[in-house]
Amino acid sequence: MKLSVIGAGRLGSLIAYSIAITKLADEILLVDVAKELAKGQASDLTHAYIDYGIKISDADYEQISDSDIIIISAGRPRQPGQTRSDLARINSSIISNIGEQIAKHIHKAIVITLTNPTDSMNYLLYRKTNLPAAHLIGSSSLLDSSRFKTVLSQKYQTNGKNIDAIVIGEHGEYQMPYFSGVKINGKKLEFTKAGMDEIKEEVRKSAISVIEKKGLTEFAPAVFTTQLAEAVIKDQKRLLPCSCILNGQYGLSGLSIGVPAIIGRNGIEKIVEVELSSYEREIFEKGASSIKKIISETSQ
Repeated sequence: MKLSVIGAGRLGSLIAYSIAITKLADEILLVDVAKELAKGQASDLTHAYIDYGIKISDADYEQISDSDIIIISAGRPRQPGQTRSDLARINSSIISNIGEQIAKHIHKAIVITLTNPTDSMNYLLYRKTNLPAAHLIGSSSLLDSSRFKTVLSQKYQTNGKNIDAIVIGEHGEYQMPYFSGVKINGKKLEFTKAGMDEIKEEVRKSAISVIEKKGLTEFAPAVFTTQLAEAVIKDQKRLLPCSCILNGQYGLSGLSIGVPAIIGRNGIEKIVEVELSSYEREIFEKGASSIKKIISETSQ
């Protein structure tokens, strides 16, 4: 199994570390415009895992052409106070260039996108790479779901492993905790509108708090991206929330947005449509409108 990471900075190198320590790939390649950085990260990782029998090296796009999975973390991280539209304008040119290189050299890989804003960047890659929609997976909703579980764990004083909860919709202002599906110890929970509003805001602020304190999120995104890669590599047919290109599902098309999906060797093998309450539908559709607005702005 050959896996490549485009973007060898803090997040990209941590993803490569996570992939190596879980022994999911036989070969890991690092690509970055800062070529010396990629070389240094590859050497450091090689020194760490020489006993694992994993080949780790820096590479260019031609060398990753036969990759089974490509993980894209290149781009600028979101800064405190920066809007996702502002960030999209910066990162869209980076992602466009990467997409063009993928279209030129790579024709079968599963691509996992982390670059923010993830939904619009995943859709931009879909348009640039000519890969099937099922091969483009945005790594965002698993992370948002973990934050949702954390808030619920603290609120209800229970271990996170007892909680079933996901977040779908936009990875951003209009992320949508799926309250209709929340269970603790298998028991469905009921929420008031005020309670949902409060929890939703806590979930949204949890990411902002991390960015304000340390400049970026890295450990959690690396872990959940590894989970997505594992589902593909091991053909787990696992139900995971992630950003998917929609073609009529949820009444939407022309965007990528967080929804539950079956993830296996062929990427997104099935998009699962869950029933939304009127409260959830409103937030979900606002998120879709926000994503489409960013897509339109970055297409000009």
